[in-house]
Amino acid sequence: MLTRFVGADYDLTRWSVREHGTFIRQRASGEMDARGRVVTDPELRVPVSPATVGQDLAMLCSAINWGRKFRDENGRFLFKENPMRGLEIPKERNPNRPVATTDRVEAIRTKYREVLMRVEWDGQREYRESFLPQIFDLVVESGRRIGAVCSLHTKDLRTDATEDEPYGAIVWPADTDKMNREWRCPLTAMGRQAVGRALLKRPIVGTGWLFPAAKDKSKPVRVDQASAWLREAEKLAGVEHMDGSLFHSYRRLWATVRKDLPDVDVAQAGGWASLVALKTAYQRPDAATIRRVVMHQAELRDVR
Repeated sequence: MLTRFVGADYDLTRWSVREHGTFIRQRASGEMDARGRVVTDPELRVPVSPATVGQDLAMLCSAINWGRKFRDENGRFLFKENPMRGLEIPKERNPNRPVATTDRVEAIRTKYREVLMRVEWDGQREYRESFLPQIFDLVVESGRRIGAVCSLHTKDLRTDATEDEPYGAIVWPADTDKMNREWRCPLTAMGRQAVGRALLKRPIVGTGWLFPAAKDKSKPVRVDQASAWLREAEKLAGVEHMDGSLFHSYRRLWATVRKDLPDVDVAQAGGWASLVALKTAYQRPDAATIRRVVMHQAELRDVR
């Protein structure tokens, strides 16, 4: 997209307010599509949100920052400075961050075992209960991103019980973490049950993916497949789909119901490297907490 926008031979050190503004206008209006092609017919243009434009420019900014650290064959840095410094990247002013509820979790759990998957393992094709119950329970119980859960490997599991980890633990690997960090976190009782059921349902003896793909057990199940299973469970349970979120709304639920606990511990347990992200993008106001705040009685008197 960016290559088509400025040309393959464009010198990125010349990126200026003009290119920046033109890109934002054309991308936001749909005049330029996601592949950088010009959409001449106004009727075919699909406008995108500020967040989408911001993601495109953030990727460019990250590439340039990488170039500031990379030396060519002559030992020179590709960029002496970032030409995007000081240029504003669009953001969603009112981002849609829906939070699931405990009622929603309970409703999904009444139907998630009815969701089937068509497996093609060892030359056989058949319909079986999908991995959704185990994946869903691990997301709800751990607060982790769906991508990390889908990519769990048996080597990430720690099933021995200890005083601090009575149900075992999971070592969430750095290569599936957004911040490229490894995290170790205890399992809950339900999380341990989900792991146990997943191990029993796997077609692989020994080490391997906890949730192998239905058509190729040498690969983990894809996020879009798990998302399709959850959408089916929503329909079966009769719960309305929340626009803009699937599994991530349960990560927000996990963070929100732990607002009364120390921030540093919540962040460590849920895999947030930034307390700011935890507080601003995941923990949301809720009626019960607001009521406790309003009803809280305290006094502050003059010093005598």
